[in-house]
Amino acid sequence: MKKPIYLIGAQCGIGAQIIECQDGPQALFDAGLVDALQQKSILACLWDKVSLFPKKSPISQEEKITLIRDFNYRLLDAVYTSLEKGGFPLILGGDHSIANGTWNGVRKYLNQESKKPMGLLWIDAHMDGHTFDTSPSNAIHGMVLASLLGIGDPRLCELYQKETIEPKYTCLIGTRSYEEGERKLLEELGVRIFYQNEIEQRGLESVMTEAISIVSKGTCGFGVSLDMDVFDPQDAPGVGSPEASGVNTKEMLTALGLLRSNSDLKAFELVEYNPARDINLQTYQLAVDSIVASFGAKEQKLAFV
Repeated sequence: MKKPIYLIGAQCGIGAQIIECQDGPQALFDAGLVDALQQKSILACLWDKVSLFPKKSPISQEEKITLIRDFNYRLLDAVYTSLEKGGFPLILGGDHSIANGTWNGVRKYLNQESKKPMGLLWIDAHMDGHTFDTSPSNAIHGMVLASLLGIGDPRLCELYQKETIEPKYTCLIGTRSYEEGERKLLEELGVRIFYQNEIEQRGLESVMTEAISIVSKGTCGFGVSLDMDVFDPQDAPGVGSPEASGVNTKEMLTALGLLRSNSDLKAFELVEYNPARDINLQTYQLAVDSIVASFGAKEQKLAFV
């Protein structure tokens, strides 16, 4: 990675059922993330923090929509500015509802250079493809991928442009927890979903290779959204919505290495770190390893490998 990495803390938790992921970005910084990356020869600087800490509780659904929409507008601007200044944005969440701001900001910048579509690689135990019509919880972090595809409540879809990404250039990796409504929607749209059972059959490196090809061929570049709950809770206990039987950690870190030096990669997002659930900074270390695997030198040693 030749560009300086601009770390953007996206401090938001009200998109989920529990709010502790709002503390994730600050906890990552406090635990020494910047120093840890610089020790691995990754040029990283703290560029900005965008925060949403509601002053009252409980918050109605209508208020949540308004607050999250306004937050994502601010995050959009921060991501766009980091790209304008020649940096590579690395966004640290926060619950996954922040993805609306992240990828609309990247899309806005890329549209200055090309009218081609943008690809997106969604690495997550969940689909996040709900709308208010299908979601059993009405949690907005479970709707954000649908929003990015232009489907759902207009207040969540229409930030920079209604359809930020297109289904044919969107891939999900590690999916193992979902409801029928979102599965039907994404599959009918033509989103390529690499379910956990396919990963176990083919191997993660093979799946990642195919996914990178899908999101980069014919696009102006692609982004990666990594939800830490894609890992097994034994390795990543500190996440917002843990799901059993996750991807093999060593295989995922190896697969993330395929991103290294890929000039088509325009931004990277790491979300759903919940420090309140972490054990001995285990998930923090895995977050560091995931970033180093994606951007560090090939010879770098990782704690989980």
